[in-house]
Parts: sequence; C-alpha cells; structure tokens
Amino acid sequence: GNAIGVWMHVLAAQWILTERREPAVVVGLVPAAVSIPFLLLALPMGVLAGHANRERLMAQAMALAAVSSALTCGVVATGRDDVWSLVASVIVIGVGLVSVGIAWQSLLPETVPPRLVGSAAVVDGAAFNSARAVGPVLAGIGLSQVGPTAVFAVNAALFGASAAGMALAGRRWPSRTRAREPLAAAIAAGLRFARHSPWTRRLLVRMVGFGLPSSCLW
Repeated sequence: GNAIGVWMHVLAAQWILTERREPAVVVGLVPAAVSIPFLLLALPMGVLAGHANRERLMAQAMALAAVSSALTCGVVATGRDDVWSLVASVIVIGVGLVSVGIAWQSLLPETVPPRLVGSAAVVDGAAFNSARAVGPVLAGIGLSQVGPTAVFAVNAALFGASAAGMALAGRRWPSRTRAREPLAAAIAAGLRFARHSPWTRRLLVRMVGFGLPSSCLW
C-alpha cells in the first residue's frame, strides 16, 4: 500500500506539470526527486535501521509521506502549487520510501526462517515492482476521473493507513535488540565491506550497467 501511494504521488505530480506544458527537464525533475534520497540516504539509513526500532521508524516515515500528500492536496486545491512545491513533496515521499524500504528489508531475516530469506526477498521485490506498475495505473484513472486533488487526498489516506498498520505491528512484535556502534564507524564498516566484497561489487556493476540505459525508457 505504501509503495502504491509513492508511485501515485509521483505520477500525479508529473501529470500537473505536463498539463501546464512545463519543459521536459522540469517534468523529469519529479522521478529524479524520488531517486535522490536513495543516493544520499541509503547508507546512513541502513545504519540508522540498526539503531532504531524499525517498525516505529517505518511508521514515522509513512506518516511523513501522509503529511506530504495532505499538504500537496491543500496547495493543489487552493491553486498555490508550483514546480518547487511539487518537487519538494516528491523528495519527502522519496525520503519516506528509502526509510521504509531499507528498514523493511533489514527485517526480512527476522520474519521468515533462514532457508526462506531468499524467497522472501524475491517476493518483496516482486511486490515493489508490482506497486510500481499498479500505482501509476490507479493514479491515471483517478486523475482522469476526479482530478489531482482527490488523488493526493487518497494518497494521504493510504499512507496514513499504512503508518497506523505498521505502528500496530510494532506494538505486537517489537524489534529485536541489537548491539550498537557509533554511526560513523558503522558507515565506514559498510563502505569497507562493499569495497572488499566481490559479490557486492559485481551486484553494483550490474545495477549501474542495467540502470543507466534502462532509465532512458523509464
């Protein structure tokens, strides 16, 4: 539900800018804005997920996305939306997405038996990619039938429901406690691991080799 809301928000922002006949570079800022938080925050957020209560962290990130969608709904309804307010809202949505995604992936080994972690990761990736396909379709239907204000309102409700569900799950099933190390030391350890792990390096090369040309199609 959270991931569907992300892509509905992104498409709605692009829809508004496209209808205003904004330059292609401006329209292209929207998907860039949702990706920038991954580039800047993925590593520190991975460390933070090891220090914080991950269910609470995810609930707070979803609540932040709900606030962003609600504020966007307000500025669109009042006609005060401009390029930078829409892009800023997408950046906030991206921050929520990277927080939820990394914290959730770090929980997978604790939610299923060790022999099923690989399968759980595949299912999780399939769910995210399905949301990436379903979200824009739902947003397109909503935009054509009821307009962007209603789409952002639905998004705010969807994010809010996701936050409430995750907060409830956190109370029923608290995160395991872990040994903590300083944030800077943990980030340095992560960088050393990526540098000296042949498997990780191969994965990064494949992702960049596929992602750069395929982003032209996106």
